[in-house]
Amino acid sequence: MAVIAFENVALSYEKNQHVFRDVSFKVEAGAFFYLMGPSGSGKTSLIRLLYAGNLDYEGDIHIFGRSLQDMRPDEIPELRQQIGVIFQDFYLLDHLNALDNVALPLRIQGQSWAAARKSAAEVLEWIGLTENLDALPATMSGGQRQRLVIARGIINRPRILIADEPTGNLDDENALKLLYLFEELNRQGTTILFATHNRELMRAFPHDILFLKDGALSIESDTQLHPHIRSVRHG
Repeated sequence: MAVIAFENVALSYEKNQHVFRDVSFKVEAGAFFYLMGPSGSGKTSLIRLLYAGNLDYEGDIHIFGRSLQDMRPDEIPELRQQIGVIFQDFYLLDHLNALDNVALPLRIQGQSWAAARKSAAEVLEWIGLTENLDALPATMSGGQRQRLVIARGIINRPRILIADEPTGNLDDENALKLLYLFEELNRQGTTILFATHNRELMRAFPHDILFLKDGALSIESDTQLHPHIRSVRHG
């Protein structure tokens, strides 16, 4: 089943100046794709479309089998609860400790602080931050803060996880640790789109690539990254 389907999608911010045009692709449930392209190619704009952050486009986008254009405004928040988004900039709340930063999405959904914190503590334990529950973001390392953002992104058990350059501010060791976490999430069934420029990471963890350039999108097989591994998931 395709959880994401773009059909002849075009996006422009000025008349006759397309960010991209005639983009069509499908992402099956449980897939892992890298999203690549030169700076300014439209990767972040594409990501905004994926979580209905921008509905001003041409063509058709289906998420979980439903057209975004056919959704009522009150249905969009429910859709977003099934999609985790992780940005390169952390967007953590400095006045909240690690536990409450992660618990906050559940609290906003109406859970009590007690229930939300219990779930947050379980995710933070899984992600290796048990000793940092009371730490404020400013006292944590870059790698710890990035893992904290991931914990917040997966607290809702999203069906799709979208990461926009999450390793851009990390050293190689912490970047590798994060990829192991994404691999484990993918093995548990989460569909992942991972925007990156880091070819070394992609060689270490080969997956197919959605490549944006000059307003068009192409799909590269992971065999081009690692000739000894043949992808059969998306054929």
